[in-house]
Amino acid sequence: MASQIDFVIAAGLFLVFLGVIISFLLNFLSNYFNISLLSELRVLANNLYNTLFGSKGIPANWWNSTNLPVKIGLVNDLYRRPIRVVETSGSLRNNITINVTVLFDETCDNKAWETTIRLFDFNGTQINMKLYNQTYCIASFIKQANVLFNVTLQPSSTNFFYLYYSPENSIAPSNSSLEFNSTTPNIIKTVYPEEKLQTISIDRLKALRNLTYDQVVQILGGSNRNFRIEVSDT
Repeated sequence: MASQIDFVIAAGLFLVFLGVIISFLLNFLSNYFNISLLSELRVLANNLYNTLFGSKGIPANWWNSTNLPVKIGLVNDLYRRPIRVVETSGSLRNNITINVTVLFDETCDNKAWETTIRLFDFNGTQINMKLYNQTYCIASFIKQANVLFNVTLQPSSTNFFYLYYSPENSIAPSNSSLEFNSTTPNIIKTVYPEEKLQTISIDRLKALRNLTYDQVVQILGGSNRNFRIEVSDT
């Protein structure tokens, strides 16, 4: 009788330990598959990011073509010109007009679409400005223009402004209804060489809406994971 009781106790303990082992095993397998899935999703997301934001796409003008692109790229060139304005009279200059001549595109590579031109101060605040005496390469691509804007300058101060432009033709024009004053002496203006940056292309983003989901999957190499890309004008 005692041996039967011992057997039952031993069997019970064995089942308890077996249950604990199975529970640990199931947790391990669950965590393993979750880690595996997470790793796979990270690789997929990284590849998708590099594909969309690593180049302009192939061909580079795919967004403006009726043919299916080989590679979708959503970046485009953005150009910046620093402008330095120095007040040299030692006086406060209130709401004066600055007039600088900017050669946007000497070789007419069509990189300065007229409505994309924006001016910002050192703090990133947009400054209202106007273009005058424009010359064009083709269509609305600016070659050279006078950039006029109003500023208030502290005595003997040095101020930096940044002029941005790009070849994007989907950018709405910046509204400006400023009254410009006559230019003021004792101001030194320097336009620095062009800097080339990259930005997300509005033109290319909008072109995504012309592609079907199946076409995007095909271009991305037949991904076996479902995804969603939503492009909105808001």
